Amino acid sequence: MLKFTKNENGFTLMEIVIAAGLLGFLALAFMKYQQNQIKSTKTNINKTELNNYFQGMKAYMGKPGTCKRTFEKLGRLENRLIVEKILRPDGEAKYSLEEKVAATNYILSSMYISDLFVNKIEDRELHRGEAVLNVELTRINNTSYGAKKLNKSFEIDMYVDNENKISDCGVLGGLYLPLGPSVISNTETTNESQDDSSSESVSSADDSSSESLSSKDDMDKVFQRSIQEASQKTGQQISQEDIKKAVQDSPELQKAMESLKVLQESNKKMEALMNEEF
Repeated sequence: MLKFTKNENGFTLMEIVIAAGLLGFLALAFMKYQQNQIKSTKTNINKTELNNYFQGMKAYMGKPGTCKRTFEKLGRLENRLIVEKILRPDGEAKYSLEEKVAATNYILSSMYISDLFVNKIEDRELHRGEAVLNVELTRINNTSYGAKKLNKSFEIDMYVDNENKISDCGVLGGLYLPLGPSVISNTETTNESQDDSSSESVSSADDSSSESLSSKDDMDKVFQRSIQEASQKTGQQISQEDIKKAVQDSPELQKAMESLKVLQESNKKMEALMNEEF
């Protein structure tokens, strides 16, 4: 076992070198903690702004003429039909694909129709129908926690002609659709419908491996540097057992190790909390 000589202050060279290494650990862990604080703040902002964005889109689609103006340019309606824009009265886009949601790190990545149902009735030019407009938002960087993709949806009521082209439409409850005969013929549906069209679904991103600043690999590197420095200064080979003994013999180093563990646990809990679905 390697022996160490106490310096004038009562610390061995090994204890000083290991203390420096632990300071490196604590610095890395504290940096990660600060990053978590920043990302958690951004995540909370995202939750509020994305909800406002979706509710604003739904309300805008409920304005008279907006749904018809947007959907009539799509031609024949069918499942999985992509909606690229939601239009203003002047024909310009109010919402469009690839636009960034203000104050967030998400973009509007997809809008499409699903769960299309049309009640075709003989000898009628117009038929009542319904569909779901699916809205997908995608996180474009790792400055926040949460889902990589966030999917929301709302139902659309509509009138369509014999070719499934829009005559009029509105959000569910926003368009008066009189009841027709109970006979349903020629119903057009597909197997591509979602299990719950009004639900919100998320797919979590697996980003943790590239973001960790206080991982075991980082700690091993700091420890290895400490061992190399101690070996160079003492001119002797130093083992993990030497380091373990030095830590055990020093109350200061033990306290530093405990502080490091507490900080690491705090980081893990914060990451787990902020990665929950919203």
